[in-house]
Amino acid sequence: MDLSVGSGALFTCCYGLCALVAGLFRGGGRGWFAVCALGAGLCAAMLGVEHALCAALVAELICAVVAFAALPPVLWDALRKSLLPEPLVGEGAQRSVRQRAGQCASEAAQAFYELYLAMLNGVSEGRAAGDQNVRVVFDRASDRVCKNCVLCAQCWQRDHLTTLAALSDVTQPMLRRGRAELSDFPYHFASRCVHLPELMRAINSALFALRERESLRRQREEEQSLLARQYAGITDILRQIGAEIGRDVMAQPLLERQIRRYTAAFGWIDRVCAVRDAQGRLVVELYGEGTEDVLGQGEGFSAGLSALLGVSLTCPQRVEDERGSYLVLRERAPFRAIVGIGRQQKEGSPVSGDTGCYFLTDAGVACLLLADGMGSGTAAAQDSRMLVTSLERFLRAGISVADALHAVSPALRLRSDGTRFTTLDALTLDLFTGRADSLKCGAAPSYLRTGGQWSVLSGKALPIGLAEEDALGEPVPLRLEDGDVFVMLSDGISDGTEDGWVRDTLKAHADDSPKELAMQLVTEARGRGHEDDRTALVLRIEKRQTAAAWG
Repeated sequence: MDLSVGSGALFTCCYGLCALVAGLFRGGGRGWFAVCALGAGLCAAMLGVEHALCAALVAELICAVVAFAALPPVLWDALRKSLLPEPLVGEGAQRSVRQRAGQCASEAAQAFYELYLAMLNGVSEGRAAGDQNVRVVFDRASDRVCKNCVLCAQCWQRDHLTTLAALSDVTQPMLRRGRAELSDFPYHFASRCVHLPELMRAINSALFALRERESLRRQREEEQSLLARQYAGITDILRQIGAEIGRDVMAQPLLERQIRRYTAAFGWIDRVCAVRDAQGRLVVELYGEGTEDVLGQGEGFSAGLSALLGVSLTCPQRVEDERGSYLVLRERAPFRAIVGIGRQQKEGSPVSGDTGCYFLTDAGVACLLLADGMGSGTAAAQDSRMLVTSLERFLRAGISVADALHAVSPALRLRSDGTRFTTLDALTLDLFTGRADSLKCGAAPSYLRTGGQWSVLSGKALPIGLAEEDALGEPVPLRLEDGDVFVMLSDGISDGTEDGWVRDTLKAHADDSPKELAMQLVTEARGRGHEDDRTALVLRIEKRQTAAAWG
């Protein structure tokens, strides 16, 4: 339009400043965007108040803003999608990246599985070759003694079948006893051999060397077998990760618009992201300078946003990663877990060999872990702490407790070298559904109250370090409801035998808080002859308040 007038740049300055200022407030909605555009345009028009077309410029600006604000939402969304397709391209690109990442994880899982099969085949071939090594004993002994004997040609050429049969008769008693004796040789062979004592000593020397090599071979095979089983555990984990990554998340543009309008009252929010994850649960991310104000509001902000969206959300949490610093609000689970921990180390011991912990994953899964190292003291504490720490990392990443244990167990067996073991008691509880899994490896029985009645959960699997990976046991599925209680104990409190006092204590203090009940069990066990570290974890599940009760 400036070109048609022939001089000046009034229209360029007006519309340029209008778009620049309004763009800074694009997150406030169409109404606020239109007001900012009109104000900036009028200020720019004042610069050319003496221009002949100033009045026409102002009129045109007002008409444009009114027409923009009056556009129906349906027509505006259609124009925005056709003129600004970047979000759609972004969603497609993200979906493609997720699918590719899932394929990479699946391919890596297949590679680890092939390594697992290759290592198992190598172990089997090594064992088969070891069974044939007994022939080396007689070969080496004959090379040392018989090759210089005057009867060598007679024994090993003309009568070689008779010689082999005689040595075959010696094999079984020699292997059973661990050495050869003169009485093991047949009479016809012993009466003819002129160097029998020297031959027997050479056989025993070669047998001793064979036993040493076999011991080293078995140790190497055991290490290879453990490594192969760890590869198998990693394979399961990668397959689970690949399946999880490959699931599409669903963007929620309508919810994003509502969230953007609501957060405008708390400060400048540059970007809002609202999606539903693979389980259909809402996740909200907030970016911008106003996140500090939102974080300061805490529970009040999440309560108001929850009421607006009709979905209960957690308090905003600060996250810092490769995408920068932002706030995350997740859909709140309908249940909550109240946990109490009581512990007391063995008298005279500097540290407790028990390690117990409770944590909540981002997916809303409550996890209870209790590990007990063999004996007490520093070594037991290190073993139990390593097991719990490793499992916690896997569980926080969304890996099931069974798959995590199959990946961690081989490393613990190599660490202990077969001289120590560690028991494990694990409970994972989905606070959205109430479904739980209980896994025990050599641990003491647990006690469960459902519907007001107590029951005992026992496990048959051996402790970690003694059991093979395929004998670690399977998790027991459970379903917990409002008010149910799960009690996890170390064997320093009760090993399941003569546990009448435990049952009586649970019934008498069932209405106490989890922390009080845990301390009561630890205190009661002290005078009952249990000279070991004592740890108790008590979990009670409760239903959260409904949305109508917020405020």
